[in-house]
Amino acid sequence: MFPQEDFPKMLRKVVRVIFGEVSPKDPPPPSQSDGKPRGRTYDQEAGVQEALVPIPRAFEAVWEAEWGVPATNKGFPPLYSRLYPLPPEILDKIRVPKVDPPVVNLNSSLTVPTMKELTLKDQCDKRVDAALRKVLEASAMNMRIAMLSSHFARAMTCWTEDVLDQAKGLPKETRDTLRKVALAGAYLADSTMDSLQAASRAMAGGVTARRLVWLRNWKADMACHAELAAIPFQGKMLFGEDLENFLVEDKEKRKVLPSRQREGTYKKKKTPFRAPSRPFLTKPGKGKYTSYKRSGGGARGKG
Repeated sequence: MFPQEDFPKMLRKVVRVIFGEVSPKDPPPPSQSDGKPRGRTYDQEAGVQEALVPIPRAFEAVWEAEWGVPATNKGFPPLYSRLYPLPPEILDKIRVPKVDPPVVNLNSSLTVPTMKELTLKDQCDKRVDAALRKVLEASAMNMRIAMLSSHFARAMTCWTEDVLDQAKGLPKETRDTLRKVALAGAYLADSTMDSLQAASRAMAGGVTARRLVWLRNWKADMACHAELAAIPFQGKMLFGEDLENFLVEDKEKRKVLPSRQREGTYKKKKTPFRAPSRPFLTKPGKGKYTSYKRSGGGARGKG
């Protein structure tokens, strides 16, 4: 929707509206006489960074609050579910995927795993899996936010264009402002699609990492692990339908992952210990060797 050739001009206008006249060489904008920051949108008590796109301190405060407690179990507020609703089938597709039963069986000694057996045994693996679940939850929420924001941005652009078409008698300055609003909405509509793509890519990376964690107990070479971890992700299940291409039937007619050994590997046959038949050699003196027979005979030296 957004004409990319208009981006530099539009960006300068956005920065001017929010931060005032700011350039990379300009000092931070001063406060007004009433003590309030000059910017109209964000709190700028720390000033504006010297960059093409000024980043207000409010942005940094958001990510610093999250980075300060990386191991927190804090979830998203319930308000997010009301602000970013999606159809149930879509929510089911992007939520944290369940682990496929054949992969669960790799980490269980039981034919039918109990609820306690549905988790990883290794404590380190459990922590990694819990962290990856949080990554997937955050990626799914980012996707929800991006999709709903894209709808609103496109609606804003359409409404603005409708006003421009219907109100032909508006002053020129008003019409110019409405055109800026339409362009800003178009930019938001496109950027939310980019955000959706980035969030989807983050989810794909989290899925791949989580697959590798659950495959740790699979007795196969790393090439097989990498191949199975790289199959397409379809949502709902960690591996999905493509896992069937890797399964075989065992003696009990169960679908399981086959155990594969690396090519060229073999088990060495164990042989019993046999005493050496040659006499032992010791070095009693410089340049002279003396041989001792195991039968207990006397020493025989070289003169």
